[in-house]
Amino acid sequence: NTDDAGGMTAEILDNYEEGTFTAVCKLGGSAISNYTTTSRYTKIGRVVYVSVFLSITGAPGQAGSLTFTGLPFTIGAANNYHCFSIDAHNVPAPDDPEDVWVTGYFLASGTSMHPRNRIGGSVDDSDIDDACDIVFTGFYQVD
Repeated sequence: NTDDAGGMTAEILDNYEEGTFTAVCKLGGSAISNYTTTSRYTKIGRVVYVSVFLSITGAPGQAGSLTFTGLPFTIGAANNYHCFSIDAHNVPAPDDPEDVWVTGYFLASGTSMHPRNRIGGSVDDSDIDDACDIVFTGFYQVD
């Protein structure tokens, strides 16, 4: 190709990987025990794409903010706030439209995802029912 970008140094795809990982669902920093998950990733170069289906099968039993940990690769140090999208089913009907889950972020230098509601607040135990499904997809960069 003669139309390469100015600073490009290579055109070879030399880093491709796909597989599964175990997403851990936590409330208030403690893992809940009553859920199942199917988690997949594809890594192309420095970009990791993740897709997670999580089914909570009983009352979580603890309080606090919801997080998901166990991503397959550590998020890059300078790559805070790559977003992901969420689709949640059978969650309690929000008493306030601001409680609707819509997005979240990956935290730099870690392996966690943090869901957020429509105005950017944390999703917590009051937003989770004893039988709900959560699907999220997103991507982040590694160092």
